[in-house]
Order: sequence, then C-alpha cells, then structure tokens
Amino acid sequence: MYELTAIDEYQILKSRSEEFLDSAEYQFDKGYFTIAAFSFHQSLELFLKSRLLIRGVEYPRTHSLKSLIEIISNVTEKKCSVAARELLNTYILELALLEDAYITSRYFSREYSREEIIKLQTVAREVVKAIGNSC
Repeated sequence: MYELTAIDEYQILKSRSEEFLDSAEYQFDKGYFTIAAFSFHQSLELFLKSRLLIRGVEYPRTHSLKSLIEIISNVTEKKCSVAARELLNTYILELALLEDAYITSRYFSREYSREEIIKLQTVAREVVKAIGNSC
C-alpha cells in the first residue's frame, strides 16, 4: 500500500481547498447560500491545514479556523505571525460565523443570507491572500 508523504498530503489538501472554493462560488451564484457557507469553511480549513503541513507542522484534528490561524501565528516567522494575528483581530466574528456554518449547515435549519455569504466570501479570500502571501 502506498503511504502518503507530507508533500502528497499538502498537495491533496491544497487542491481540495481550491475545489471547495470553486464550489462555494458556484453555490453562491446559484443562491445556495447555506451550502456555500459550509464550502467556504471547508476551503479555509483545508487551506490552513495545508499551510501547516508545508511548514512541517502536523495539524490538529479540528475544524476551528480560529485555532488553525492561532497555530500558524505561533509556529511561523514574524511576518506570517503578524499577518495571522491581524486576520484574527479583523475577522474574529466572521471566522466564528464560518465555524458555526460547519455545524449548522449540516444539522440545523439555519439559513444564511446573501449578505452573510458575501462577508464570508470576502473573509475566505482575505485569509487565503494574507496567509498565502505571508506564510
């Protein structure tokens, strides 16, 4: 049986992150706002875990975006750490909403509005941009 290397896993997570982002954009365009919220969360979760892996850091089995960004801020050089902290300070409520979407979009009758998804979409793009450029 073939065993995945950290690089293999990084590439898989990065690719799936991009696929979830594309899917979220499609779902948003179709008006599937609740499912788009879930997909934006998944995209960011996989992206953040891929960024930890590429640095040789084993990621925890968590769905918390805030926790993953916090870990990134603690295990990276200053430029990346500052960017991660700024993301947490700027988008703490939106990140919490994305974390809630992971559960509520699957198990509860919570519906997300277009306006909420626009904010989540912006956060997803900003996190990928800031962490991708700095880390």
